[in-house]
Amino acid sequence: MGARCRDDGVCRPRRFASPARIGHHRGVPAPLAELSSLATALEELRQRVALIADQAASDHDDDTASELFAVERALTGAGRRLGRITSAPRRRR
Repeated sequence: MGARCRDDGVCRPRRFASPARIGHHRGVPAPLAELSSLATALEELRQRVALIADQAASDHDDDTASELFAVERALTGAGRRLGRITSAPRRRR
């Protein structure tokens, strides 16, 4: 793979153009199926973290439990945000 050099001598490796660089993202809605799948995966991950946090709390490992409950809250928030995206009516441009 060759390098791309500017007039000032700074060279960077060549990259393939991403869809965002070539304009394919314009006017195309977010991939809702993929986002919905991610929301499901986040919920499953949240449940797993919650189980581990509950176990840490019952083992009186308060520091670990506290951190894991914070992670659970963050995952819950991320899931809600994805849920809003996937359930919102599509906007027309």
